[in-house]
Amino acid sequence: MQNRSLFKAGILTLVLVVLAITSWEIYLRTHGIGISYDDGKELWSDKRAMVYMPLDKATVFIGSSRNKYDLDIATWEAMTGDHAIQLAIEGMSPLPILDDLSNDKKFKGKLIVDITEILFFSTDESSLGEPKDRIEYFKKRTPAQRFSFEVNHVLESKLVFLDKDNFSLNAMLDKTRIPNRPGVFVMPIFPLDFGRVKFSRQDFMTERFLSDTNLQNQVKGIWDFFRKISKIIRCVWMVFFITRCLFFPTLILIFNEIFYFFI
Repeated sequence: MQNRSLFKAGILTLVLVVLAITSWEIYLRTHGIGISYDDGKELWSDKRAMVYMPLDKATVFIGSSRNKYDLDIATWEAMTGDHAIQLAIEGMSPLPILDDLSNDKKFKGKLIVDITEILFFSTDESSLGEPKDRIEYFKKRTPAQRFSFEVNHVLESKLVFLDKDNFSLNAMLDKTRIPNRPGVFVMPIFPLDFGRVKFSRQDFMTERFLSDTNLQNQVKGIWDFFRKISKIIRCVWMVFFITRCLFFPTLILIFNEIFYFFI
């Protein structure tokens, strides 16, 4: 009798879970949201493994958001006949990836590097940590992790709600419009339609974003915020430069700092 009750409870739970998942998937699709892949270390590693293609068959792209957004992979491949391997990471320095590829004796392909000065010449761990983590993951991937990636690829290609960057619990809590407490700073979040990701790691903007000026103005506001932050950083660097020159007025130091600041 008890076993039968547990069986019924299990069936009921299964039905409720399937109904909840189906309802959530239908809700997202009826709101015009399409498939997007999680652009994490797993997908990056899958593309990193492709760099060993013959020299005349592929071109590797590294950098930050300039290469990530400005490269249209389909157009590149149609015009050049080369397979585009996208390894750029938004907001990160390409130096760790450049170093990794240059020290990889098996890599003999073509490489295009996007240089965003404030990121490329940064020694801050905040712009170096993510590329280093992805490189380490690529080198230490286990067969189980590779199999898990392949299974996840199949599921992600069919189910919208598996987009963890937008529909996981943490992601949805981050997007909740709750006023910040005094003294609390939170980085702005780009609209969902601004950055969707294909399996090739091609970033693209949805048709809704291209036709909605409110969404476009929201992104412009975010970039203006980063522009102001960049100006503050440059001012701090200038103060640091002047201070060092006053206390260490050597010609070598001056040339070094001027070169770093103005490139």
